[in-house]
Amino acid sequence: MVDLALALLIWLGVIGAIWRGFRHERRVNRFAFRAWIIFIFIALVFTFRSPPVEAIIDAQFGGQPVTFWLNALSTLGAAVVYAIAVLKLVETSEEEGTRRSHPKLVGAAGVVGLGLCLVLAASVNGAVTRQQAQYGMRLLLEFYVLLLLIFMLIPINVGMFRRETVRPMRVKHAAVIVSFLAYAAGAVAATLFIPPILITGHVNPGPDCVPRVAIGAVCLMVMLLPHKRLRVLLLPLHLYRYLRIASLECFLDERVGFEREPLAWRQALRSQYVEIATYVAVINILDYYRHLRAEDPDEHLLYRKIAALLPSHLAYDDLVVALSRISV
Repeated sequence: MVDLALALLIWLGVIGAIWRGFRHERRVNRFAFRAWIIFIFIALVFTFRSPPVEAIIDAQFGGQPVTFWLNALSTLGAAVVYAIAVLKLVETSEEEGTRRSHPKLVGAAGVVGLGLCLVLAASVNGAVTRQQAQYGMRLLLEFYVLLLLIFMLIPINVGMFRRETVRPMRVKHAAVIVSFLAYAAGAVAATLFIPPILITGHVNPGPDCVPRVAIGAVCLMVMLLPHKRLRVLLLPLHLYRYLRIASLECFLDERVGFEREPLAWRQALRSQYVEIATYVAVINILDYYRHLRAEDPDEHLLYRKIAALLPSHLAYDDLVVALSRISV
């Protein structure tokens, strides 16, 4: 029942995300449509994992692993649609050699889908047992998705994470990367431990040693959260960084003298006010740190610390993090 409850929760998140997107923009673009298809496939994966659903569907087909086959096709569909969406985003990438190999890797999904159908057909015809069919389909799927993750999806998402400057989107990119790493780790375990099961017939817990279902569910809910809700969750971190930067700004004010606009405590629980106050403090620091006196050792050391950050922290969010680490 836990799996079924998790599937229902994910369906609620997916339907809510689709409804918010449709309400915000009545005209659906191709990017949003692909995103919705991906989330629907993922929700189907969690649905077909539920034992009650598996029992109901398989009972209609004489106990054949039809639900597992549908689960595998849904996983494959989510991976392929996401890979196609990513290909559209990196069409202008300068890494031409790498990009040329990506369509071939995505195109191999057709062969994998055919292989899944052949394994199910072999089970229906009695050529393999139900257990052999399930593990055979899983091995085929895991190996293909592992290649897709290692050579395409993880590197591209790491690049997008590094280039992203909007904090909520960076969090969502991080959630995608964590879910991919968890799936890749599980795929490695499955690739190593499933062949002995197929050969000997003795089941071992190796293929399921990575708790990627729980990790994936948490990451998926983070991806589905609206930006404003995500900003609320990030508020403690933003407030902590503001207080660190405000102490640095206050130190500068005592040494140089300028007009500060500190955050009012009644606004501390509003993320937009914290972000604005942080921005004002950062601007003051960048405007006035050059007035620190070189003859004062403490002021000169602070000047050097701030000046050293600027060439290597061009993105605003990165600069905020770096400034919050300076102690005064």
